Amino acid sequence: FDRIWLTLRESISVASELEPREALVLLVETHVDLVVDNRTATTLLLHELRSLPENYRAKAKRNESIYRDAWATEIVKINPTRSLDEGRLMAGSCFWLINSFDGDPDAGTVGPDRAKHLLTEMAYAVLGVR
Repeated sequence: FDRIWLTLRESISVASELEPREALVLLVETHVDLVVDNRTATTLLLHELRSLPENYRAKAKRNESIYRDAWATEIVKINPTRSLDEGRLMAGSCFWLINSFDGDPDAGTVGPDRAKHLLTEMAYAVLGVR
């Protein structure tokens, strides 16, 4: 599970050096790639987190907050009329959209490349990117 966070943390670091639109593109594409390419690991993490020791759950919650805030910051930069709380809500909604791939019984029938394209396209639409 720590490998997942390392991947996400790296995307946050790189995104912080980019223009807001490019940053969100990177964050979306990294998240989509992670979910589609590591379906077993992300499914376990999303569904079994509550079964893990409290210290790990607390660490995961902190990491998720950092990650959500990174997305929210870029969302607000693109649309300054939004509050940071609205950016967090939009980020969380995108996470749910992308993460839904894990539990979708039809996800495997589309093929990974097409699934990545569709998930990315939907996330961009939610965020108003591209």
